[in-house]
Amino acid sequence: MAQRGFAFVNPSYVLGPDVTYPGEVDQVMEYIGWVDQHANDYNLDRNNVFVEGGSACGQMAEQLDALVTNPEYMKKMGYTMSSLTFKAFLLNCANT
Repeated sequence: MAQRGFAFVNPSYVLGPDVTYPGEVDQVMEYIGWVDQHANDYNLDRNNVFVEGGSACGQMAEQLDALVTNPEYMKKMGYTMSSLTFKAFLLNCANT
C-alpha cells in the first residue's frame, strides 16, 4: 500500500480500566490533533483520511465517526474538529 502512495499512522492508547469515559475519546481527539499538526511533516493528505479500527480501537474509531458526522455531539462533548477531511471509517472486530 505504501508503494501506491498510502500513508499509515498507528497510535498507541490506554484501555480501561486505566482510562474511563470520555478518556478514550480524549485520546482519539489528541491523536487526530497530532496527525493534523504533523501532516505537512510527513506529507499526509489532509483531504483524504481513512480511519480503521479493530476491537477496542474499532469502538474508538466509531466514537470519532459519531463526532465527525454530528457537529452537535462534537460541541456537546467540548471538542473542536481538525482540518482533516474524513473519507471513510472501517470498524472491524476479528474475534473468532
